[in-house]
Amino acid sequence: MNGSATVVIADDEPTVTDMYARQLRDRYAVRRAYSGEEALSALDEAVDAALLDRRTRGCPATRSSGGSARKTSTAG
Repeated sequence: MNGSATVVIADDEPTVTDMYARQLRDRYAVRRAYSGEEALSALDEAVDAALLDRRTRGCPATRSSGGSARKTSTAG
């Protein structure tokens, strides 16, 4: 990790979350979240980007992109 940017990866399928984390960990500080609640808790001012599965339990699309739309990209 080079520490230049922080990325949140959120998916309720741990294998998916972990796969993306392995791919990104050498270039970014990675925070993993395995539920919508964990994803929302992981988002703060230090987060530069988020990779979210909009269908992750506990993370409705309207709620997950609401306050962080400027910084957050959603996929799903």
